[in-house]
Formats: sequence, structure tokens, C-alpha cells
Amino acid sequence: MLVFSMHASLNILTAAIEIGATGYLVKDASTDELVKAVQQVRSGLRYVDAQLALKLAFPGTAFTPRERKVLALLMEGMSYAVIADQPGISRRTAINLKTRVIHKLGERDSLISIPSESH
Repeated sequence: MLVFSMHASLNILTAAIEIGATGYLVKDASTDELVKAVQQVRSGLRYVDAQLALKLAFPGTAFTPRERKVLALLMEGMSYAVIADQPGISRRTAINLKTRVIHKLGERDSLISIPSESH
């Protein structure tokens, strides 16, 4: 079961998983992300919206909305060029936000794979 909700809430995500959901996606997700989520859940894998996954993985870490967006895209394997296509984000901004995020994560930065600046 894939939950498609307007709520980006950890409480609702947790409740959905407890009742058997294997995927959770917020309604402002792109069409590509929706297709990816459906494919993963259909294949028996779990899928959690990237923004919620960040909240789960790094509770208490205060990311700005732009930092969360860039980090989520980087964690999905997006290049800086692709991220720079997002409204209001240049390649240089993506690199700067990545640097700030790594600083905020401190020693935990090894928990995620973030591409180098050459991407």
C-alpha cells in the first residue's frame, strides 16, 4: 500500500506504516517521484518521501527548506546540474547548501552518500 497524502508528518507516516503501508509520498511530489514510488512499492520495496526520510534519519537537525530540498535531491543521486534546474537554486547554491548540510550533520555525514562537487 502506498499512501499519497497532503501531510508531511512523521506521526502520520508512522501510523501509516503501523497499519501496513509500505510507501508514503506527499502530494506535492513530482510525477517522476510518484512513478518511482509506485514502482518500488509494487516491487515489494519500501518508499518514503525524501523530505520525511530526512526528518526520520536526522531528528533534531534544523535544516532550512532549501537545505532539505537540496539534500533530498543529492541523496536521490541528482547531479548539481539537475539541482540547478530547480527554481531559485543555482549550481553554486547547491554546492554551498551541501557544505552547510555536511557541517550541520557533523560526524553523521558518513551516513549518507553525497556527490562531490565535480558532479
